[in-house]
Amino acid sequence: MTTASIALVTTVLQTKSAVDKVAKQEAIQKLSEQQAVMNSPPVSAEFDFRLVTHGQAQTAR
Repeated sequence: MTTASIALVTTVLQTKSAVDKVAKQEAIQKLSEQQAVMNSPPVSAEFDFRLVTHGQAQTAR
């Protein structure tokens, strides 16, 4: 291989490595966000907007 070919291959490999690193970071971020949503407390299905009176929210009974 010539020096130019070696330099080109090196550049391609470094670029691929950088792209892979960013893709991995994005995947980790997405998984973290999904886990945060899954671990958050569920929204109460008992809340009834018809029971909102005088500026106070009440849960359905």
